[in-house]
Amino acid sequence: FQEIFSSKCSLIMDFDGTIADTSEIHNQAFKEIFTEYSIEFEYKELAGMSTKDAISKSLNIAKIKINTSIINKLVLKKQNTARDLIKSTDLLTSIPGSIDFIKWAKQFFHLSIASSGSRETVKLALDKLGIHEYFKIIVCSEDVQRSKPEPDIFIETMNKGNFKRQECIIFEDSDAGIKAAKASKIDYIDIRDQSFDSINQMLKIL
Repeated sequence: FQEIFSSKCSLIMDFDGTIADTSEIHNQAFKEIFTEYSIEFEYKELAGMSTKDAISKSLNIAKIKINTSIINKLVLKKQNTARDLIKSTDLLTSIPGSIDFIKWAKQFFHLSIASSGSRETVKLALDKLGIHEYFKIIVCSEDVQRSKPEPDIFIETMNKGNFKRQECIIFEDSDAGIKAAKASKIDYIDIRDQSFDSINQMLKIL
């Protein structure tokens, strides 16, 4: 791992599921908007997607057709519900080892966020975790036309920092995110296979 990190300048990190455990927040928020349509879903199948894409996918699976304006209203309702939960509950927690790793990494690397979440939600959560200041660049769903599993968000983040592919490494946790990382041709770490705790131990991060 020391050799891998020694060749990198920029760490590009997903947020939901990678830095923070937000699964129950998003699960509850989606449940709130899907109740009216009696849609059953598994959040893990929506993880990594933008809210709009996740809603559209769920409606298609349920064979429910509604117009774009209503979908946009559902997107806003879901996002506002998630933000209220972040503000008013203790559901937002960090992934074990992620904060220790970030505090270590900020000394040596350029840190960026590449999230399919909305900018307002991601910034709110970063502030609550006390790590907003460590990230120089934050790219979110509204910054790209195509969300994960397309590679656009990672390429946009890399370009904003004026880095080359070989200078970056992506941290991800979802199937959609890993597909996007592979498509971007940037090296990546799937934290489901290599946890932050194990990385910290190998790098001897206290």
